[in-house]
Amino acid sequence: MTAESFVILMIVTSLSGVFIGGVLAVLNKNDWMQRAAQTVLLVALACGALAGAAFLLRDMSSLAVLENEWLFPGDLKIDSLSAIFFFLVNAVGFLAVLYGLRYLMNERNHYHIGYIQFLTALFLLGMQMVVLAATPVFFLFSWEVMSFASFLLVMADMKRDSTKPALFYLIVTHLGAGAILAGFLMLTNGSLFLDFTQISSSLVSGSSELSNGALIAIFLLFFFAFGSKAGLFPFHGWLPEAHPQAPSHISALMSGVMLKIAVYGFLRAVLDLLPNVPIELGFAVVIIGLFSAIFGVLYSVMETDIKRILAFSSIENLGIIFTMIGLFLVARTAGVHELGFLFLSIALFQSMCHACFKSGLFLSAGVAVQTFHTRNIEKMGGMAKRMKLFSLAVLLLCLTAAALPPSGAFMGEWLLIQTIVNNIGSMDFSVQALFLVTLIGVGFVAGIAVLSMIRFFGIGFLAKKRSPQANVEEDPGTELLFPVMALGVMAFLMGTLARPLLRLGTLNASDVGTPFTFNPLGLSLILVIMIVLAWVLRRTTSNVKNERPYHTWDCGQPIDASMEYTGTAFAAPLRFFFRMLVQAKKKITAEPLVSTNPWLVKKTLFLETIPIWDTYFYHPIVQFIEWCSMTIRRLQNGSIQFYITLIFMALIITALAIL
Repeated sequence: MTAESFVILMIVTSLSGVFIGGVLAVLNKNDWMQRAAQTVLLVALACGALAGAAFLLRDMSSLAVLENEWLFPGDLKIDSLSAIFFFLVNAVGFLAVLYGLRYLMNERNHYHIGYIQFLTALFLLGMQMVVLAATPVFFLFSWEVMSFASFLLVMADMKRDSTKPALFYLIVTHLGAGAILAGFLMLTNGSLFLDFTQISSSLVSGSSELSNGALIAIFLLFFFAFGSKAGLFPFHGWLPEAHPQAPSHISALMSGVMLKIAVYGFLRAVLDLLPNVPIELGFAVVIIGLFSAIFGVLYSVMETDIKRILAFSSIENLGIIFTMIGLFLVARTAGVHELGFLFLSIALFQSMCHACFKSGLFLSAGVAVQTFHTRNIEKMGGMAKRMKLFSLAVLLLCLTAAALPPSGAFMGEWLLIQTIVNNIGSMDFSVQALFLVTLIGVGFVAGIAVLSMIRFFGIGFLAKKRSPQANVEEDPGTELLFPVMALGVMAFLMGTLARPLLRLGTLNASDVGTPFTFNPLGLSLILVIMIVLAWVLRRTTSNVKNERPYHTWDCGQPIDASMEYTGTAFAAPLRFFFRMLVQAKKKITAEPLVSTNPWLVKKTLFLETIPIWDTYFYHPIVQFIEWCSMTIRRLQNGSIQFYITLIFMALIITALAIL
């Protein structure tokens, strides 16, 4: 069997297996059927991950997966770009589904297991088909399958707190789908069954009659559609509302994988369908990406809901990735193709890193919520002492999310900075200014991201447990522990393997080189040696045997969990300096400790963070829509004379238009 035949067989097996797994989940009548659905789904996802990895390692060209007349010819294809994202969908999906086996059993009082498994299979199938779609019509169909399945998963518990964010998400995602449809209709002149390759060829050859203005409009439609799906500012409001409401393994798939499908869609558009765009559009992508990263990281420090923290962090991460893509567009338009290719490679590498560490963090958040029965990090703590392996995996994920060496995220951001510094002197003044703004923005975001992850792990996992109902036992079962540990190790080791990963498929940067000022593998080995050396010196030079633990000096006042530093206090200095961007509403309540003495009181602070985009963007839009609705409602006055007048005026306008 040739390598091409093997890849096709694995892809077809994966697609059919995910579909069959979903059908078996719907027919969930007994435990045997449930186990069969889970097994088929896991095997199918493993085959898909193997197919994507095999395609990248063999460095193949574009490969048609399915060409049948009963389906649209050439509907399913895989190339280097789609292989990267197909691998991510299946690899992360495998670990998320494995995690979901135990997670759903623990949450069986809140979710219908068969229903969740069916929608999960449908969600994964939609994402698989999006990255394999080779025609606009099949891309749109797959996009809608992915979006509608994720919408139903957000409101899976059927509570009001979930239904409202789900509807918000549905509105935004269908506005995006409408923009994609409009862009494809303009691009193909209504021929949605054309292959992407044919569309690209017509644009390059000049046979297409599209003007520059039309191409700019198409670019803006695609950027709105895929940018809103990725959670870019200012159309990101749905993300911190919807992602936390879904089951934790679905949140992991939505944040870690679905947001990358938006990245894939935008890259497919700008690489194949829009080869030349004005440089100003690249500037706009960079600026919007930086704004998204700054707002996302600031609000991730302010939040106390553990899943909303990660959701805002995803906005930050996607902002950085789109900043890299914007730099690629700027360099390509400026004629520096090698530099643009390197920015593109860094963006893809960063996407792979984010898929690993953000999925792992959402999975770890699910364990924390099940342990403490709350999503408020102020009421957590104490897991690092009892759940040691699990906390070690979370620590690796937090170090990667904070972009600390030698993690994969650090290598991606360092390579971005190094590339800008090496090439800033050879660019035009406007591009130099953009590069300088990017350096400042990325540096600021990187620093605040470290603060955010220190707060996330320190408040949520260290110190004493703050919740009396918490049941902090030993490490969770293998089904919960293994996926988090695997993703933590993968995300951290990607930094060590940065050079070979950058040379896979479209990440092949061998033509331009990778301007690392150090060897990532060597840096990792040095850090490991330093840690081992510190441990050896500690054991050999200190009188460890005679040391005895003793509690912190308490000045005669016993120390308990209520006296520990809180996440709200941790973020107070940052909230003060950025109070123009981060609005907060404080409310202090006082309760007397003794009813006869009003002077001895217990005070409680309630702090509500109010996003400025809600105040100045979303709320005005909602108010305008409500005003329009109420105005139109006045037309329904029940007067037959009024309706006849409207019909008569419509006939006159129509006749004038025809003449």
